[in-house]
Amino acid sequence: MNTHPLNIWSNSDEEIGRLMSHFAHTPFVLDGVSFGSVEAFYTWLVITDNEAKRAKVAPMWGARSKHACPKVNPEFIDYHGRKIKFDSPEHMDLIKAANRAKLEAHPEIARAFVETLPRPIVHVLPGKEHDPHDAFCKIMREIRDEFAARLA
Repeated sequence: MNTHPLNIWSNSDEEIGRLMSHFAHTPFVLDGVSFGSVEAFYTWLVITDNEAKRAKVAPMWGARSKHACPKVNPEFIDYHGRKIKFDSPEHMDLIKAANRAKLEAHPEIARAFVETLPRPIVHVLPGKEHDPHDAFCKIMREIRDEFAARLA
């Protein structure tokens, strides 16, 4: 059994790590809006005052979507008219919903992700001694467990 941690990162040494990265070009639809990646969804969320820019960002993926993200996170995000505190449990639920929608749109990726059980999930980048993305890894573990139960 492979117990080596799964590093979810755009430059992971494993294909499933790259595919589960928020940078991956994995189009999905969430609540009537089409996104090119989870990173585009994240950026779309934090653009709070410019619908034209939101529309331009939604189909993006990769570093391009991250570079479009405002440098300062807002105190609140707007999700279809709902005001949600940034980094709140409700905000994290939206990130989880985007990852869920991505896997529902790409069942082959969902299956490959589930096959990584019970490996630990990390998000370790070069030059970082520890994983600074505990919330991200928790979300990804929960999503993997959810899809494992669905596919069982």
